[in-house]
Amino acid sequence: MEFKIKRWVDTYPEFWSCYMTIGVPLRNEQQGKISAELAAAVSAKVASAASRKIMKSNLRMPQGIYCIKFKDEMTVRMPEAIGGARVTKP
Repeated sequence: MEFKIKRWVDTYPEFWSCYMTIGVPLRNEQQGKISAELAAAVSAKVASAASRKIMKSNLRMPQGIYCIKFKDEMTVRMPEAIGGARVTKP
């Protein structure tokens, strides 16, 4: 999955992408059946929250470091949002 990142530096935006794979089970004990729509919506919500946290920690973080920290944050947050979810590099 490609996550497109945008950050404002001074008066110009910077754009880049971070890549990772998010695996979500079709069903789990806590939530029952998990539709593709639910998995996508939860993934987007978790990604937005994770990105905000990383950006707040250092607005001028290098893009490569940002992607590593973003993946690490997603690895923690996704299983909390959907039991059994996994985040890996593509």
